[in-house]
Amino acid sequence: MAKGMRVKLNYAVSRDPDTGAEITRLTPPEVTCHRNYFYQKCFFNDGSHLLFAGEFDGHWNYYLLNIATAEAVQLTEGAGDNTFGGFLSPDDSALYYVKNDRTLLEVNLSTLQERQVYRVPDEWVGYGTWVANSDCSKLVGIEIAKSDWTPLNDWQIFPPTSSIKVRTAVCCASTCKAARAALFMKRKNGWAIPIYRPFDDDTVAFCHEGPHDLVDAPDVDGQRRWQPRTESQRACRG
Repeated sequence: MAKGMRVKLNYAVSRDPDTGAEITRLTPPEVTCHRNYFYQKCFFNDGSHLLFAGEFDGHWNYYLLNIATAEAVQLTEGAGDNTFGGFLSPDDSALYYVKNDRTLLEVNLSTLQERQVYRVPDEWVGYGTWVANSDCSKLVGIEIAKSDWTPLNDWQIFPPTSSIKVRTAVCCASTCKAARAALFMKRKNGWAIPIYRPFDDDTVAFCHEGPHDLVDAPDVDGQRRWQPRTESQRACRG
């Protein structure tokens, strides 16, 4: 399927047997669909549209659902979409997502035209999600040294990755110009899940990547949160 294609969905309504709450299944049971990462914006500000990912034609792509009409429009096409890390802009005008682990793209929701916001340098690989600051003028993400990168296609990869101490960088890119705006920290640690402090561009939180059972293990840095001040590149553990 191509960008701009429209899919008509048939909702199914049921009731939760324990609470009696009404539950509406939006997507068809024969197609695997999911939403983006839990802290990434998926609804329009007025709640009228929902961003989701679906494998309607063999590729994971983004769709925007008009909830009232039950019609979804395809926003991206082809292979390579990171369908967990994408998000809607604060003004509901654009989708931001990563293609092929390297290219951060902006999709205009009115025209479906794409613009490259940032491309990860060749010696690095983009990892996980990019997250916007409050006004969507900057994005923060994690990059892994290409020489240390392993495709994350199995949960069993997490334990050895934690102990290997892959070389990662917490970095920032501007949505206004296709260039790396700043490199906060670069060390031999498995870092992940960065996020800006709301309305404070000088503070970024992130954590060590690893299984929960390894938190505070004597030989492995586990899932602790860190908050660096971007102007000093010093981090506090929390």
